[in-house]
Amino acid sequence: MTETYQGKRVYPTTKVCPRTELLMGKLTTIGDFCFICSKRLEMRDGSMLGRFVEVSGRGEVLLKEGAVVASHASLLTSTDTTEGKMNDASTDEERAVRTGNITLGEYSYVGQHATIMPGVSIGDWAVVGAYSYIDKDVPANTIIMPDVKKRTKVRVLKKGAMKDG
Repeated sequence: MTETYQGKRVYPTTKVCPRTELLMGKLTTIGDFCFICSKRLEMRDGSMLGRFVEVSGRGEVLLKEGAVVASHASLLTSTDTTEGKMNDASTDEERAVRTGNITLGEYSYVGQHATIMPGVSIGDWAVVGAYSYIDKDVPANTIIMPDVKKRTKVRVLKKGAMKDG
């Protein structure tokens, strides 16, 4: 069952922060258990957020017509960097926060568990595969998949760190 938020479909388990300006076009949906806490979220006609999607940060997010974000994905318009303290208890002067708006092009698709970082634009009809980490723009009509065959580092455990059973 869905409820309406200013006449649009938003599941009742969704949390929309009071500071968020939420604009929703025709036939838009925000799924169960989403967390929306950015400066602004604009969803144009036919766009959708799946279940458990996070939209957060100090920036703005635009989903153009027909854009879809699958379940458990994150659209992060702000993130701490390693150049400052990395916690909410610190002042803005102590932190080094990177902020940027996110745009998802017409009929683009962001797969399950994907993470989109601040300042990224996903082009029209582009597909971002499940579990992808995107910190650079994705051109229109492009398919991006995480490279599961590429090994970046081998984990070396201390002797005795792993115990059977």
